[in-house]
Amino acid sequence: MGCKASRLVSAEDQLKFGKRWTAIAGGRYDRYDSVTMNRLNGVRTIIDQNAFTGRLLSLVYDAGNGLFPYISYDDSFEGFSGSDRYGNTFEPTTGRPTRRW
Repeated sequence: MGCKASRLVSAEDQLKFGKRWTAIAGGRYDRYDSVTMNRLNGVRTIIDQNAFTGRLLSLVYDAGNGLFPYISYDDSFEGFSGSDRYGNTFEPTTGRPTRRW
């Protein structure tokens, strides 16, 4: 039994330079809230997790013929509901992947 909510606000901008290059930068604020009730022991768990993450930088090259190779560096955040057997809430998942194509 519980209630969960996830919200985000994001902004992004791009800048074209030269005839074939585009730089993209942006950010987002994620908020994750959860309230759960353990029916076995009556313990109520409240989770309030938030983070600022973003597409810190992406570079895109227009190679022609519809081909757009890119490189991108981002941050990620995912809220996590629940708790362990001692009642400690789980930490959110974060990451910093780098993608290339």
